[in-house]
Amino acid sequence: RWMTAIEAVYRRVLDGRSRPSSAATSPEQQIAAEARLARRLRDAPERERRALYGEVYDEVYGMSLPARGETAVEQTFGASPRLLGLLERISVPGDDVLEVGCGTGYLSLELARRGRDVTGIDVSAVAVDIARRHAAGTPARFEVASAVELPFPDSSFDVVFSVEVMEHLHPSDARAHLSEAARVLRRGGRYWVLTPNPVVAYSAAERFGVEGTSAGGDIHLKEWTYAELAAELRSAGLGDLRSPWRSGRLHRLPLLPLAAKRAAERVVGGIPFVRARRLAATALGVANCSIVARRR
Repeated sequence: RWMTAIEAVYRRVLDGRSRPSSAATSPEQQIAAEARLARRLRDAPERERRALYGEVYDEVYGMSLPARGETAVEQTFGASPRLLGLLERISVPGDDVLEVGCGTGYLSLELARRGRDVTGIDVSAVAVDIARRHAAGTPARFEVASAVELPFPDSSFDVVFSVEVMEHLHPSDARAHLSEAARVLRRGGRYWVLTPNPVVAYSAAERFGVEGTSAGGDIHLKEWTYAELAAELRSAGLGDLRSPWRSGRLHRLPLLPLAAKRAAERVVGGIPFVRARRLAATALGVANCSIVARRR
């Protein structure tokens, strides 16, 4: 299945570069396809659902990658160069670092170039195969694996992080992932999670920049508030919860106690007008949930 999916993506990439752009998957088509895939995940029993993630995200990458460039930075979704400052702050050269949901590998590759011993995992064999191609000549390693069942011994890593992964997991699988992240961290090791905050309430149509609604469903199975995520992190055995002022900017400033972000979240959540709420969320740094935790 993996090789068939990978070859299909490469054919789509080549076809997309040789045909008019109208032949590629349109945003509207991708929104509808992702809604269908999300329904499959929501409706499946737990065991079947956990086995299904790989197939789902092979298809998502198959739709998305042909419209993107050939380099790792051009193929990112939530990851971007502006996140590297915080990652460099919470790790040091020589640290064992695990990225969960690495996609085609941009952040893992950059951290490896900065002296970290990095392993990236993704549930999509399509994404991992491309990441491995990008990794030629670098020490970064990439494996096909699920966020819910990390294939590593206890206490294997100094830092674990995930960028825009939590929202793609069923809530029970998200809890399992946090427990797994805590398990593979060394005592005192850090886990950083970045995920959209539902207080800004962006629909799939808005994320794709098209008119209309996403009434059929959303590939985001659940978006988490600071309050919800803090409770789950503590339940998983992670503590000392702090948050950067901004994940991509002001990362050199001291990390805030999580209470400050939760207070800002409450203020923003009380604003009745969507546009004003989104502007306030961006200004106060709560448009996304960004939490750095330590294994107790």
